[in-house]
Amino acid sequence: MGQASGILMLLAGCTATIRAQSYLRVTAQEEKSFRVSGVPRVLVSTFDGAVRVESWDRAEVLCQAEKRGRSQGDLDRIEIISSQTGDEIRFEAKLTSRANWNLHARANLTIHVPRESILSARTGDGSIEAHGLSGETSLRTGDGSITASNLSGSVIVRTGDGSVDLSDVRGRLQAQTGDGKMHLRGRFTELDARTGDGSMEVTVEPGSQMNAPWSLKTGDGSIMLALPADFAADLDVHTSDGSISTELPVTFSGKLGNTLRGQLNQGGRLLTVRTGDGSITLRRN
Repeated sequence: MGQASGILMLLAGCTATIRAQSYLRVTAQEEKSFRVSGVPRVLVSTFDGAVRVESWDRAEVLCQAEKRGRSQGDLDRIEIISSQTGDEIRFEAKLTSRANWNLHARANLTIHVPRESILSARTGDGSIEAHGLSGETSLRTGDGSITASNLSGSVIVRTGDGSVDLSDVRGRLQAQTGDGKMHLRGRFTELDARTGDGSMEVTVEPGSQMNAPWSLKTGDGSIMLALPADFAADLDVHTSDGSISTELPVTFSGKLGNTLRGQLNQGGRLLTVRTGDGSITLRRN
């Protein structure tokens, strides 16, 4: 009976999703391109919708917006604002002042930028994807998942509610979600990762260096941290409710319980790992 109820609930959820998408069957596209001569600063945002950013080998920024709604009236209430001042480009999808409370509309943005760019991408509600960027990258959503790969430089990722999946990140990373799991992989110099509720899996690639203290924290969930064999750090690992296991050569005193403090490869900068409820596993990458 319980399994049947679960299947019915799943089918109901799928039906609701399909129905919601079918409501937004009226679409329109807008496109704008901008020539740049230096490293562009690109600021993109949408009130509701997905954002996807890709790099290319052109001295040009291409911004595409797909407006979706139940009717042409919904689309008319979505305003696309674009501007360029030097190498700074702004592309924003917003609702006009005529929009009312029962409006059903969204605007999905697809952006192509030179690989070396300063990027800020935001959505009030929707997922974000970004691939192949170098420089300063900021990805923020109020509600939705964030997926990115092949990023280098300074990376800031924040979602109010959603998973975070980042691979091939090189440089400084700040990643935060209010509720969701994290998968992080890269060659880091600085690392600060936090989730209010969700598991965390972090793989630190060889060549990583701690230029500052690192911190991994989750309010509720397990943490798996993989480190290179030659990685050096002072470890401060604690779980409020769970166990700690390690296959790394950590020098510590006392028994291994729910707290582990010691040195890894003669020590170095402080690496803090915390979970409110869950196990912590340290393994070799």
